[in-house]
Amino acid sequence: MRLFFLRHGDAEDRQPGRPDAARRLTPSGIQELELAARGMLGLDLRLDVILTSPLVRARETADIVARSLACEAHVQEVPALGGGCGLGDLQALLADQAPRARVLLVGHEPDFSTLVGTLIGGGHVRVAKASLACLDVQRVEPGGAELRWYLLAEHLVRLGE
Repeated sequence: MRLFFLRHGDAEDRQPGRPDAARRLTPSGIQELELAARGMLGLDLRLDVILTSPLVRARETADIVARSLACEAHVQEVPALGGGCGLGDLQALLADQAPRARVLLVGHEPDFSTLVGTLIGGGHVRVAKASLACLDVQRVEPGGAELRWYLLAEHLVRLGE
């Protein structure tokens, strides 16, 4: 299975009395993601499904990428990606996916850095905003994957220029 981990783009600051889940992408976050999604188009990802956190900023990120890659029908909200997603949650999410599936996950920190680090067998990985990590996964367990590449948002933007 090929997994792509995409962290949401730059979002509004937290505000007292406003739920974290309601934070939207900033105008600059939207612009950066639109440019990064153009770069992703050039990577020929051929996604089977996009699984996204239901939090507004992640769903907006998933929608921008899905439009760019012409796969809007593949987007599915997954509550487990909304925060606190651990390895067991990821195993359950991917249990029904075909062994050769190409899955884009859209979510949050620190979950994605922890999951990527665990899947590749350890090490410190930091999945930055609007950045994309690609893993070839043999088994959804510690050390069961190989990091193929990791592109920061600035790299994706450059690819799309």
